[in-house]
Amino acid sequence: KSVDYCEALRLSMIGVPRYWRSTTLPANHVWANGDLVLFSDWPELKKVYDGGGFTGMLLAYNATSATIAANLGKWRPNAANPTGLYVPKLSDQFFRAWTGGWRGAGSSQSDAMQNITCRKRCVAGGETYAG
Repeated sequence: KSVDYCEALRLSMIGVPRYWRSTTLPANHVWANGDLVLFSDWPELKKVYDGGGFTGMLLAYNATSATIAANLGKWRPNAANPTGLYVPKLSDQFFRAWTGGWRGAGSSQSDAMQNITCRKRCVAGGETYAG
């Protein structure tokens, strides 16, 4: 039973970018550097692709260079009837997480707390509040 669980976990990680601690990859891994990975070399990747495992994470095979540059974390088929996928190009990128909202990805937020001082009254950003 534990072997089945380990195999299911291994299969679920196919196509998932992750950090690695070395400049040498273990067997059956590829760099997320935009290279082409052929299905003939990676049949399990084709199985994930055919099963819809990349839904929402695929560009069109004929995406423009501007679209590709704006979506470095997405996979891209190499043709209309693909024989492989271009892996996401995460080279020289750092992982950023955001939840959306009104600020754009990678933007900064000023420290709103640094302008607050309290004595008998609180002053926040130039406005006074009784306290």
